[in-house]
Amino acid sequence: MKVSEATPSLDEFLRRIITLEEGMTRSPVPHHLVEKVSHSCDFRAIPRLVPTALSRNRHVAAAAAAIIASLLESAPPSAYHWLDETVRRIDIDWKHHVKPALLWGPSRVFRTAHDLGEMGWVIAALGTFDRSGYIREAALKELACMWGGRQLPFLILRLNDWVPEIRELAAGILEKRLDGDYAVHWVACLPLVLSLRECRRDNHSSFVEGVISLVTGPEHVRLLLEALSSASRETRRFAYHVALQHLPDSMVTLIGRALREKDVIIKKSAALIARHHASEEPFRRLLGTMVRDRSALVRREALLAFRETGDPGLQGHAEKALFDNDSAMRRIAREIVSGMGGEPDIAGFYREALGTVVTPRLTVALLGLGETGKESDATIALPYARGNQAPVRKAALTALGSLAPSAHFELFLGALSDENPGVSAAARKILARLPGRLEGDLLCGMFTRSEAPHVKWNILLLFRAMPKWESLPSLLLIYARSEGELEKKSLALLKRWLTRFNRNQAKPLPSQAEKGRLALKEAQRKLEKPLARELEFLLSGWEAR
Repeated sequence: MKVSEATPSLDEFLRRIITLEEGMTRSPVPHHLVEKVSHSCDFRAIPRLVPTALSRNRHVAAAAAAIIASLLESAPPSAYHWLDETVRRIDIDWKHHVKPALLWGPSRVFRTAHDLGEMGWVIAALGTFDRSGYIREAALKELACMWGGRQLPFLILRLNDWVPEIRELAAGILEKRLDGDYAVHWVACLPLVLSLRECRRDNHSSFVEGVISLVTGPEHVRLLLEALSSASRETRRFAYHVALQHLPDSMVTLIGRALREKDVIIKKSAALIARHHASEEPFRRLLGTMVRDRSALVRREALLAFRETGDPGLQGHAEKALFDNDSAMRRIAREIVSGMGGEPDIAGFYREALGTVVTPRLTVALLGLGETGKESDATIALPYARGNQAPVRKAALTALGSLAPSAHFELFLGALSDENPGVSAAARKILARLPGRLEGDLLCGMFTRSEAPHVKWNILLLFRAMPKWESLPSLLLIYARSEGELEKKSLALLKRWLTRFNRNQAKPLPSQAEKGRLALKEAQRKLEKPLARELEFLLSGWEAR
């Protein structure tokens, strides 16, 4: 997997650049090093490379520009928004890269862009991110002279520039590119184009509709359909969005294809449209596939569509959905069954099922009983909480947490140390709803005795739910006695405690303040000095009172 901030190859490249610049050598940067960096990083490494791309050494600048160009090729469309904000924060002296005689003139030219030849477009593209409107204007004029799809994202971003003149300039450049020769590039940039609908600095509706008309035209629709298989997830999503909205003749086929995608966002969009047209025969046939889909989001839409169209098989679908793994599906199913007349005992339905179903449905029966049963039903779920199968234990604990949480506090506390991470997490979520029953000393002792990382982490998370003065001493002690990842996590929780300190005005008991001071004394050797001073001030304030 590619990483962004610091890879050995990127650090090696930057060290080599420093050597080249200090020695004022004219030797090209080794090609293998450029290739190595290009294949080990992603677009998030670009801000580190920007100063190098603007080096006075032409060979250094060319190497960095080549890497940036390579990283941009694999960057998702949303990366350009991130780069726009991030690169703008970098202090860049553009005076070297602009002809001095034209420094503040309207015809400014980027010297470095011309010096780098084929890679010069990268320098102009980076200029569109600059905080100076003069530089952005000059960069746009450079890009206006370059014809290719690589420049398109940078031009689109400037349509939402905060300077009206820049927006007008970008719009004029892009208008000349709204033709068939650019259709393939417009399809790739659909996410950026459609994001303009959410921008408020200007009205971009006519521009967006113009792009959509271009890519959905008969001569270019093939490119849009090809984008449904794009390597970019964002491009696939927006291509489906446009195709489903603007290609009505192919809608049934497109929905069927979208439902076979692994991306749940695409599946959800298709399912919503299928539900909207469920009264029409071609779409009704899709519902049978949808109700069996692996995604709960799709199954929900199918069940709602059956209810809205009054499907003859609605009751059967609803009864099956009572045993769905998704809680929202079970809720919708209960609403349908209850609305069919009479007063069905749905909790009784789950009670009866507990004696007959096998493990996968047993867990759902327990969850369903917890959602619909009474406090007295806790005695039915209790034996399952001590069973051998982790999914069953987890479901039983969840049911007990809904039916009678206070009565089974000790059970949940014991389950917090369960060998199965899922069971431990379920117990933690229930205990978090009972903060008044939790004691810092008790949890701190459990943390010390446990050897399982997932148990230690769930105990740490419980301190977030406890009263602030009860949790602080324990957090300090755990931080003082932990190492590695747990030390980092406990420190993060301490910092979180400070940021939320004023959310309530609770005063510590004398015993809590004393515990806090003792714990701080033990943790002080590891704490960052500003953090230690702030905690000491808060605790000493109560001492004075």
